[in-house]
Amino acid sequence: ADEREVFHGFDAATGKRLWMIDYPAAGHLDYGNSPRATPLLVDGRAYLLGAFGHLHCCDLRTGKIVWQRHIREEFQASDELVWGVASSPLLSDGQLILNPGGPQAALVALDPQTGKTLWQSPGNPAAFASFVLGTVKGRRQLVGFDKISCGGWDPATGERLWTYTPKVAGDFNVPTPLLLGEQIFLVSENNGARLLGFNNETPAVQAYYEKLRPDMHTPVVTAGRIFAVHDGKVVCLEAATLRLLWSAFDRSLKGHVSLIAADDHILLQTQSGELLVIDAQAEELAVVSRTLPFRRAVSTYAHPAIAGDAIFVRGPGKLLCLPLEAQSESVSEVSVSSS
Repeated sequence: ADEREVFHGFDAATGKRLWMIDYPAAGHLDYGNSPRATPLLVDGRAYLLGAFGHLHCCDLRTGKIVWQRHIREEFQASDELVWGVASSPLLSDGQLILNPGGPQAALVALDPQTGKTLWQSPGNPAAFASFVLGTVKGRRQLVGFDKISCGGWDPATGERLWTYTPKVAGDFNVPTPLLLGEQIFLVSENNGARLLGFNNETPAVQAYYEKLRPDMHTPVVTAGRIFAVHDGKVVCLEAATLRLLWSAFDRSLKGHVSLIAADDHILLQTQSGELLVIDAQAEELAVVSRTLPFRRAVSTYAHPAIAGDAIFVRGPGKLLCLPLEAQSESVSEVSVSSS
């Protein structure tokens, strides 16, 4: 009845369910109450963040809970949950980074072994984009959004290093920033695509492409190009300048699209579940292949995952494992339910 959150652990080779974590999650969120954040899998543990702020650390093999916290309640986040807690947990130099969005805990670091709070940084309510870790202006830092701005934080202490507030307020701040060397690529529905650089310690927009305005999906970068989808079109920009290289309409690109980049190809999963592979180095939209793995159009917002030589795709009630080898036509599937 959309009042519980359920996490499953499956055998990647067979689809056999190995464990399940199931707990109450009553309330109302747009797009339902299911978890949004991608689980973090590292060192034999899984860090599972639910849409209402429930955080579980469990054994990856057995699903046994090692520790748990409720990051919104414990860090006193009181803003309205419209789309739920969406930022994925991040491991940074042995610390688990999360953004509860509490007045005194906009960003926090936990000990991944015990769940103990290591530091917390005051600030604004949380955005929906995930945080990234990298080096900007010679300094290692966490980069991400809060509800009203983008910023950088010292990963060792949580000190906020800089703030960039866009000209037009009211962005949802769902797409995650991309780190491009010493620059940061940002995109949003009200402010378009921007390449952020630094004049001394002050962030400033160095390049701008106004027409790219996705409100949900995160673009990807490869081969010196940025790829995104907006208004039914694939958009390809030169990463260094945001100069438009080409854009093209495709019949399948309606609504949300998830992107994964390789060195020379981009994988797109559409909201209807179709998978497209395009040539990342072509001078126009070149679709290498397309497939409808669920045999029909479905409704899916779940991001696909690639592991080893397979891609895992989640649809309504089904989890599919598709081999990546071009000569293979086989598809394995498993039904997914909480029962």
